Amino acid sequence: MASPSAAALHGYSLIDARQQVWLPYDVEREATANLRPLHEYQATQHAGRQPFRLDHGRLRTLHVLNGMGVALGDSIIGISALAWLKAHHPDLHIHLYRARHAPRYVEALYQLASPLLQQVHYLPQPLPKLDADAALVDLADIVYWPQFDDTPMIDFFLSGLGIDPARVPAASKANDWLQSFDLPLPAKPWRHSAYLLFCPRASVPLRSIPQAVQHTLVEQLWQHYQLPVLGFEPLHHPHYYNVAALSPDTFHFLSWVRGASLLVSTDTAAVHAAAGFGVPTLAGFVSIAPWLRTRDYPLCHSLDLRLPELNGLHHSDDKALEQLAVHQWRDGMSPDALKQVKPRSVHR
Repeated sequence: MASPSAAALHGYSLIDARQQVWLPYDVEREATANLRPLHEYQATQHAGRQPFRLDHGRLRTLHVLNGMGVALGDSIIGISALAWLKAHHPDLHIHLYRARHAPRYVEALYQLASPLLQQVHYLPQPLPKLDADAALVDLADIVYWPQFDDTPMIDFFLSGLGIDPARVPAASKANDWLQSFDLPLPAKPWRHSAYLLFCPRASVPLRSIPQAVQHTLVEQLWQHYQLPVLGFEPLHHPHYYNVAALSPDTFHFLSWVRGASLLVSTDTAAVHAAAGFGVPTLAGFVSIAPWLRTRDYPLCHSLDLRLPELNGLHHSDDKALEQLAVHQWRDGMSPDALKQVKPRSVHR
């Protein structure tokens, strides 16, 4: 039998000759041969291949491969879908199977969310054992699914779990599961002081706020809000404070977001965390349609900074496109935009 092409191995969980299940994310980091799509061996529910709905009330166990992705922002949103599912089916045992090479700062989030989950397993592992009361859902390699580019992320994850997104109210799509857990307080002197949090760095340069405009933006933020600006990047400004050394892990990062009077960011995990904590947010999007990320965040004012040349891109190495993004940020972060978001009073 001919080996499948590399393209055929994208978008699915995989199985090797020893019947071990792999995720493409790990395969890219380890030399592994003789892999085939898992669905050739085992019946799986895969919304990217065929939309489906599950009657979770009749299930005893749900196995989720690549639940809920390897990025921090995706995971915050994906766990919201699990939180809704667990709230409505408290006896359902949810097992997540994750990439063993996923970043540690992402895995910390799953430690925080452990009360919502039955168990987290790290692949490769033997095939999960299924019975009549169990289902196996495949969420592997989601960036290769067509729905990933045209569906709001929370609806994408709900559909991927076999849930009709229309059943879930908007109030349950804003990541408020984050409020259920204890986090450290911000370090002094910010523990009892108001501050604006500036998070310009996304996972790729194209979606980040360019360094060429960061100083100008911080000055605009200071002039308009008269609040000290905190962030995790080195940036020289008399009213900017780099608190990266005071944020050694995911729990402290979330604490800084939770304690902010206002967040200014781009397409980052901080935006999704801020929605969960009820933090007013100003977020700019140069390549992804804002409604795909912030539709259900009532306290987030989204700036649509897209141009046709940038629209739909998740990343790019084209310096000309990155320069277009610089111009969009310079023009888009106007005084009128800042007027759309008011800081909250924070009582800690």
